[in-house]
Amino acid sequence: MLQVMEGDEPAVIAAAQLEIPESVRDTPADYDAVIAKELPRLLKQGGFRGRRIICSIPSRHVHTQHLQLVTVDGMSITELAASQFQIDFGVPPGSVVVRAIEVAETLKGGQSRAETICFAIGHRTVMRFIDLLRKAKLETVGVHTEAMAIVRAFDHIHRRADDDQVTTLYVDIGYQGTNVAISHGRQIVFSRYIESGGRHLDQAIADALHCDLEAAHHQRMAHDLFGRGESRPAPTAGEGIEGNAILRAAMARSAADGSASPSSRGSSSMTATEPERRQGERPAVLPADIAPTAAAKTGPADIDFSEPLDALADELSMCLRYHRALFPARTVDRMICLGGESRQIGICQYLARSLRLGAQLGDPLARLKSDGVKTPGLDLAVPQPGWAVACGLCHSPTDL
Repeated sequence: MLQVMEGDEPAVIAAAQLEIPESVRDTPADYDAVIAKELPRLLKQGGFRGRRIICSIPSRHVHTQHLQLVTVDGMSITELAASQFQIDFGVPPGSVVVRAIEVAETLKGGQSRAETICFAIGHRTVMRFIDLLRKAKLETVGVHTEAMAIVRAFDHIHRRADDDQVTTLYVDIGYQGTNVAISHGRQIVFSRYIESGGRHLDQAIADALHCDLEAAHHQRMAHDLFGRGESRPAPTAGEGIEGNAILRAAMARSAADGSASPSSRGSSSMTATEPERRQGERPAVLPADIAPTAAAKTGPADIDFSEPLDALADELSMCLRYHRALFPARTVDRMICLGGESRQIGICQYLARSLRLGAQLGDPLARLKSDGVKTPGLDLAVPQPGWAVACGLCHSPTDL
């Protein structure tokens, strides 16, 4: 949860973090019980002001699909997308909430069509989360998708007129899955949710060490590069970050298979805001380049992560191919790695090397002043790549 004050020097008003136990994540009733119990405490301890709230629906509950729609006079893109979605999936009208974004004009069967990103969420799911917030005496004034919030979190680095020529791949790696978004400047043009994340890495550890997922997760987090007590890296241009030993081992196996080095696309000069570009500096929210190093040491248990990481890299490659088919004249300039799992830089290094893209770690909270603010469960002294959705929601419109 995050509350910010905008202005020339944006600042954190309140922030709090709650880790959801693995044992309740897949059981809605248990998940809701944890939220209902802990949310009032977080609001009080975090010092949040007011009762109006903007929220996002977790991407695992959102059906994201690109549609090619024939435009019809008198019908909006959202109405067309909702109608097409109901036909394709056989769902009754009113059972889903649909948001649609037109991203390009395409040809299919010789007919002009509107390439559209369709986000569909079950109406009951939306009301479930709104009711959870209502029980905490909060008034929901906006509901958005995580993909849209991720892109909005970086609007401030796309303020110049020609920034719409910058193509960015956002990869937000969570525990249960990965949010993917591609933008042209501030405009999202591609979105997808991939059911591959940190849990799949924990499963690889659990299989190798014959332990449960919770123990496997603790084992993996012991190799977290940005653990508590370490400060944010200085935003030095061209800085690279070494990954942890276990994930470097997987990268070495990829290199041994003949993986080529990544291209030089995605230099830091492409990412700065207007004043930062004039001064030759990098924005605080992109603190360092991710070095796709091929150096490797075998981890303590010599665990092979190549299968889940290759699967994620393959899915990301398909996303890039879809974007290339839509926009043949454009290539992705940079990849920004986000999500709690990207704290393990080795994951990001592996993906950057596989995709042959210049990559940077995102730290969306870095631009916000936080002097003296109490942040339960959150250490603002270390990079927080997992906060892109929360930051983006703070810049999202009230739409209810």
